[in-house]
Amino acid sequence: MTNGSGRALFHESEDIERLNRVWARQESLRLRAGSEDAKIYDGVKYERKPTGPFMGKLVSQGTIITIDGEDYVEYRVLTKPSFF
Repeated sequence: MTNGSGRALFHESEDIERLNRVWARQESLRLRAGSEDAKIYDGVKYERKPTGPFMGKLVSQGTIITIDGEDYVEYRVLTKPSFF
């Protein structure tokens, strides 16, 4: 486990601490997931996206559509009405 100076144990403890931080982050995201992170309306499932262009938004799965011979990906995004 050690090379005589205790250096290997030091690196192992750093790795364990890093893994514990990663696990804690994943666990907090898992526990937070719930009714506010997914909705179903009219047969369409909307999920809150943790990353990407729709980060934090409730978004449907993308559907490929063709307009004037060009392909696009259509997403449906749910948002609550806000009035300025």
